[in-house]
Formats: sequence, structure tokens, C-alpha cells
Amino acid sequence: MQRTFTLFLVIPTIAIPYLPSDFDDDLAETRHQLRSIHEIGKAVVGALKARDRTDDQIVDVLEYVIEHPDEFPDGSSGNAAGAMGLLESENAIRHLELLIDSTNWSVRAEAALAYRDRMFNSAWADSSTVRRLTKTVNGPLVHGSEVRNWIYDGFEIELRRAGPKPDRQKTILRFLLHQATHDPGGRKILDEILCREVPKWRASPQRAENAAKMIREHPDDARLVAFFESVRTNALESARVAVPAERHDSAPTPVSTNLVSEAGFSAVPDGDNAASDPWADLLVDLPEKKPWVSPPGWEPPF
Repeated sequence: MQRTFTLFLVIPTIAIPYLPSDFDDDLAETRHQLRSIHEIGKAVVGALKARDRTDDQIVDVLEYVIEHPDEFPDGSSGNAAGAMGLLESENAIRHLELLIDSTNWSVRAEAALAYRDRMFNSAWADSSTVRRLTKTVNGPLVHGSEVRNWIYDGFEIELRRAGPKPDRQKTILRFLLHQATHDPGGRKILDEILCREVPKWRASPQRAENAAKMIREHPDDARLVAFFESVRTNALESARVAVPAERHDSAPTPVSTNLVSEAGFSAVPDGDNAASDPWADLLVDLPEKKPWVSPPGWEPPF
């Protein structure tokens, strides 16, 4: 009778049976792939899938790498965390949601970017994935501010370079607009990205009203108050300049905005229905994004 042992996952879930030799062989193959330089996550996951391993079995292997860093090449823990984002199983996503708050800096950094990509890659079919990312990164994370800023940095690079397709571009911008109204810690990078990527944001009533809201909610934070006072002044002045000269002497038309709570966050995959998308007016006629082209002689940084 063939003997097996069961490896239990850190997160309570289904136990995945492994033959001892199979698991050892998978670890050896993973160790070999982790000595590579480029596309390490894809190499590891691809090699294990070629051995007919399920996503949950691959999660077992990656979890082992993260928990036993001394047995693998330098940087393997972070690479293993990043590779989790290439897997489709719910188990892999739940692992990422724990790893983004890991005490290991490289693990949580790679996990944060992998989690962002994993959630947004499926955003077109189900906007609940964006809601889930939003709820997780705004939840009670010890390293929440750091994780959120990594995610913003990643989206800034993508918006600058990658030229995302229009649907993805709008989904990313809706997420960042929502965060601008909920994450005072990311105020500077969020406002900079939105002023650049959403031309209507700079002079919008939403920007001015959000600045006033942040000042009301955080009156004791001198740096935050100073920042948002500057933002509000800039938004109002930008709006004044944008008004045709003949209207400068007339009373401004009051504008009501729809700043929603986290529960009301909307990520509409197609269409700009203002009833379901509070940012519809800002996301009309966005500048066309063109794919980034590397300059002659450019090589990856590693």
C-alpha cells in the first residue's frame, strides 16, 4: 500500500495530499528555477504546472519557500510571494491577502504588487474583485500605508508606460479616485497621479470638496491640513481660470458631487452611467494612452 502524508496549509482549507518524493522533487525543481534572473515567478509556476501540479499544490510549494528562506537562493521568499499572483485559486488569493502584511519586507512588497495585478486582471468580468482589493488594502493592516503606496506606485508606472486599454485605464483611475477620498496617507501621490492622468480632476468640484472634507476630518494634523488647503486653493483657482472670461463676474454655479463611502465604491467595467459611477463626469474624453516604447539600447535593470 502506497504511503502518503498530508501537508496542511497555513490558512485553514482543504489538505492537499502529496507523495513525500513528489513534494521533495517539486521543491528541488523550484530551487533550480529560483536561481534564474528574469521572469522567476513564471518560471517556477510554469515548471510546476508542467509536472501536472494543481494551483493549490503549487501554493504549498511557494508557502514552503517563504517559510524556509535559508534553504533557497537569496530573494526567494519575495519571488515566491510574487508567484502567488499567477495562480487562479481562491486559496492563492487568500494567501496573498495575508502576505501583503508580512513582517518580511520583500515578501509583503512582492505580494502587494501581485495582489494588485491579480485583482485587476479579472476586474472586467467581475467588479467585486476591485471591491475586494479596496476593502483589503484599506483594512486593519499593520503595514497598510506602505502597501497602499506600493500599489499606487505600481499603477503610476503602468499609466505612464504601459498604455493600458481604455477599460483597464478607467478601472485603475476609479480605484485611485476612490482612494483619494479615503486614504489621507496617500494624498500626495494620489493627487499627482490624478492631476496628470485625469485632466478634469485639477479644476473639479470633487477635488475641492474632498480637500475640504479631509481638513474637517483631520484638523489636528498640521501637515495634512496644509497640504489640502493648498489643494483646495489650487482646485478653486484652476476652476476660476477655466471659466470663460465673460462669466468671471457672475456667481458660480453650485455643484453637488457624489463622494461615496467604501461600501458604495463602484468600478464599472463598461459604460459611464453616472447613477452607478460617481466619477463618470471626470472619466469622459481621457487622453489616449499609447504603449511605452523602450529607447534604443535600453535593457531591463537586472
